[in-house]
Amino acid sequence: MAHLASFNQASVEQALQGIPALKQYKINNATSSILIEYDPSVVQPHLIEGLFSESEQEAEQACYAIAACLEL
Repeated sequence: MAHLASFNQASVEQALQGIPALKQYKINNATSSILIEYDPSVVQPHLIEGLFSESEQEAEQACYAIAACLEL
């Protein structure tokens, strides 16, 4: 998320709006963070949990799996 601060907020919002599995989101510029509510019927919770794995490889695989679910 650290690189979120380097993006234009409007660009981030536009990208997020294009993903139907995301129900809502809130960008916090003060902390350079984002809170996302997703649809668990589209993206399985275990995939989201995989993003926070201590293994970089597992986190990367979770990213690819989520992208596949979202057809990105």
